[in-house]
Amino acid sequence: MPTRLRHSTDILLVLLLFFIYAGCALFLSVLAVNSYSRTVSVLQEGFNERSGILYIAQKVQQNDVAGGVQIKTYQGNDALVLVEQDTGKGFETWIFILDGYLCELQISSGSEVIPALAQRIMPMSELKLELSRDNLLNVQVTTETSTVNTISLALRSSGEAFNGGNNPPPSPSSAPPREPTVMSPPASEIGTP
Repeated sequence: MPTRLRHSTDILLVLLLFFIYAGCALFLSVLAVNSYSRTVSVLQEGFNERSGILYIAQKVQQNDVAGGVQIKTYQGNDALVLVEQDTGKGFETWIFILDGYLCELQISSGSEVIPALAQRIMPMSELKLELSRDNLLNVQVTTETSTVNTISLALRSSGEAFNGGNNPPPSPSSAPPREPTVMSPPASEIGTP
């Protein structure tokens, strides 16, 4: 009888160790899942907070030519208007807030802005634009979580749209041509066998 009791005790001890191990593994798995979920959530929030302002910055940099960046008002709010005249026929890209979304609309120059045609980019509650005297465009966006992000963009163009065209951009042909740079080996390597 004592051997049977010892086998029963051994089996119970093995089962107890198994359940302790399984419980620890389950606890660590739940802990890891929660940690991963929080990390993903924080990264997603950061991405959403920065995406709107980076989108606007990229659009401004793409259209930073004389008269290419304008600030107008649409439905009482600031709107960024990017003027494109590459094809001979002018187009305007309007970026504005509509119904809690950052929206973009491309129209022919001088056409009416039709909100139903605007493409929703991402949720955003407010867009504020300001141009300083030194051609610095200050952009402030407020996300749907009330996070405020600000960026200042130095416009390299003359800012014709803002100052009435008093400063025409320099023509590319007025810059003196650059001589090509020739790289030669150091003097210590010349004439060595």
